[in-house]
Formats: sequence, structure tokens, C-alpha cells
Amino acid sequence: NFIFAKLLGPYDFGVYSSIFLFFSYGNYANLGVIDGLSRIVPYEIGSGDEKKARELLRSGLWGLNFITSIFLLIVIIYSFLSPFETVTENKTAVILSAIAVLLNQNFMFALTYYRIRHKFKQAYIYQLVQAVLDLTLSLLLMFKFKIVGIFWGMTLAFLIAFIFSMKNIWKEIKPKVNFHLLKEILNVGFQILLVGFYLRISYERR
Repeated sequence: NFIFAKLLGPYDFGVYSSIFLFFSYGNYANLGVIDGLSRIVPYEIGSGDEKKARELLRSGLWGLNFITSIFLLIVIIYSFLSPFETVTENKTAVILSAIAVLLNQNFMFALTYYRIRHKFKQAYIYQLVQAVLDLTLSLLLMFKFKIVGIFWGMTLAFLIAFIFSMKNIWKEIKPKVNFHLLKEILNVGFQILLVGFYLRISYERR
């Protein structure tokens, strides 16, 4: 943000910051699935119930994608019907930010998976690669396409990170949802999400 503020100027940076809110707050659209998985799955593994742990991960991933896809659809519709010119005139950037949310949620799932499996080094490498790609692509595309270039760069960085971080996970995670387990995940995760959201709002108001 410091770099973008210097290079974009006050007006364009204000527009960028407004659109970035779709990504920033859109990550709460998972309703706490990631938070729930990070608490429940390690407990099940520690208890020796590896089968339930896999089912929780499977249900969490596909529930996560279903929930976040609804958010993406809502944002696409809103980008065309919004009463705010900033949104309608920059609908490509708005839609890209929502796509980035979907990709980021899958990337966060992958990082959670590796941490649960004690593959911390692998998680850190993926995080580092994503961060470097995000900064590099966003800056390069910003010079060519201005604000929308930043969101193209961010989305492409998450897409690349998503593809590589998830390639080994698909073998274990099959397309199947246990709604009882998904409800269990949300019961825990949604409470944690609310606390985090409240703390963020409180911090930004200060």
C-alpha cells in the first residue's frame, strides 16, 4: 500500500483502497470454515481419528468453495447494478478482487492443511512465493493498466499459488460434503470469525 500510494497518487489510490475493501472484507465470506478447521481437525488427529479428520477437511474445502462462490456471484451482480460510480466504472477490478477472494480462501485452506500435517516449511515457502508474486505482478501490471493492473496481478499471484499449493491435496480431498460435519466446523469457526471481525472494526474506528 505504501508503494501504491506513492506511485498512484491520492485520487487513484483512494479508488484502489475502496475496491480493495471487497477483497479485505470478502475474506470473511467463508463464515469461519478455515478457523473451524484449524481448531477441530488437529484435535481429531490428536485423538487418533484420522478418518474423521479427512472427512472434516473434505467437507470444509467443498463447503468453503460453495459459500465463497455465492459471494463471488453477489459481487458480480453488484458490480453491474451498484449505485456507486466507483464500482460500476471499475467493475473489472471489483470482480477480480472477488475472484481473488475465492482463490485466497483455497490458498488459506492449503496453508492450514500443511500446518495441520506439520509441514510448516512447505507452508512458509508457498506464502513467500505468493507474496513475491503478488508484489511483482501487481507492480508490473500497474504501470501498464493502472488500478485494474494491481488486481490482475493480485489475482494471478493467488491463482499460481493456488495451483501449486493444492496440487498434492486434491488426491486426498474428494468432492464430497458431510453437512453434519460442515455444521460442526461452522459452529466453531463462525464464533472465531465474529470475534476477529469485531476486533478489526474496533481497530479501524480508533
